[in-house]
Amino acid sequence: MRYRLYGLEVASDLPLDGAAPGDPALSPDVQIVRAPDLPVTRALTDAIVRDGEAVLFSVASVARYRIIGGRRIDVAVGAGADPDAVGLFLTGTAIGLLLQQRGMLVLHANALARDGRALAVLGPSGAGKSTLAARLVQAGFDLLADDVVAIGRGDDGRTPLALPGFARMRLWGEAATALGIDPVALAPVRAQADKYVVPTEQAARSAVPLAAIYILERADALASPGFVRLRGSEAVAALMANSYRGQYLALTGAERDHFGACVALARSVPVHRWSRPWGHGEGAAQTDALIAHFATLERPDPD
Repeated sequence: MRYRLYGLEVASDLPLDGAAPGDPALSPDVQIVRAPDLPVTRALTDAIVRDGEAVLFSVASVARYRIIGGRRIDVAVGAGADPDAVGLFLTGTAIGLLLQQRGMLVLHANALARDGRALAVLGPSGAGKSTLAARLVQAGFDLLADDVVAIGRGDDGRTPLALPGFARMRLWGEAATALGIDPVALAPVRAQADKYVVPTEQAARSAVPLAAIYILERADALASPGFVRLRGSEAVAALMANSYRGQYLALTGAERDHFGACVALARSVPVHRWSRPWGHGEGAAQTDALIAHFATLERPDPD
């Protein structure tokens, strides 16, 4: 099976639901291979380890994944494993680590686009990134990527681009219901989970210049609701803190390049901290506030 994903041609033995179709006439940049077993040269004493030029991680009762040099992912599926669970970790952690091995800046974020400009929304798990992305899609934005956002560069070597990932979002049942989506009609991300795959045809399939970055923060007594521009080291620190699987960067050998990429991105794209109450009650108003703020950012202003 052939797919186009994050600007790469991917040949995969396993389905990558939500990825754009690839071109069999092209040589693949990445191969995803279903392997009968994954012998290792060192003991798998942790859930994730570096093994030569590869990163190996294991999910009990699901699969073992080996990500090799940004070129290949071997997947040894466990006996009786839930296929949805196998795909969940493949399209998340495994592909995220592969992109980092290739030297890409990968953020724990959602990216959406409208009128030729993209925004990225960053934040920890549970901050409401995917719920906000779904609301933006309902408001007319095109989805670029959900949860794993890779940043590329334009032909000029400078313009940051949000690269297209999977045309689907993953929403908790409560969030789907709040958005008027019936979870009963959706497939769960894995067996018995109350989180669901929400596919969308409203997706961008080519890279879009990144015009703004928003860091989600819970508004409380110390942080009033609103947008605050972050600059310099504060912006870089926010990007570093919201790197995808940042705790594993050392395993990919990408730490130094990753820091430099965060510095370059903070210099070229405005980074805003967005403090807001968490919960579904004010979701529509918050989405309107974000759209209005994004509309004021015609182009990144220099520091």
